[in-house]
Amino acid sequence: MAGWLHRTAVNASIDKVRQDRSRAEREQVAVELAEGVREDDATWEEIETEVDRAINTLPDDLREPLVLHFLEGKEQLVVAAELGMSRWAVARRLDKGVERLRGDLRQAGVVVSVAALAALLSTNAAQAASATVVAALGRLSLAGIQSEAPAAAA
Repeated sequence: MAGWLHRTAVNASIDKVRQDRSRAEREQVAVELAEGVREDDATWEEIETEVDRAINTLPDDLREPLVLHFLEGKEQLVVAAELGMSRWAVARRLDKGVERLRGDLRQAGVVVSVAALAALLSTNAAQAASATVVAALGRLSLAGIQSEAPAAAA
């Protein structure tokens, strides 16, 4: 009985140490995500040109919400109203767009998490994107909206 009791206490102590260590690691990741960038994620300076290239390759239905939300800094409800869709659809397209950007960046050799990419886009894209890039992306997104408007009117 004494051996069993000792082994049970040791196992319970080991489990508690593992749980505490795991919780501390999760909390550290959460803090890093809240700050926007994890240690193994790329910095904005490293990915800026690749992000511009990747945004240009996105289909219109994913690019337009990304440009309006991240580059122009508009809220999802405003983007939804401008594009004539629900906020839920905008949120879904933003998620898909960021995931697709992340995949394109990964193929280019840049490693960045989805959360970090969204944070980097939110905090840096509007200030860092040159006026010509924003204008070009704006023209691309407007071209997609204008080409859909006559079809909707017909």
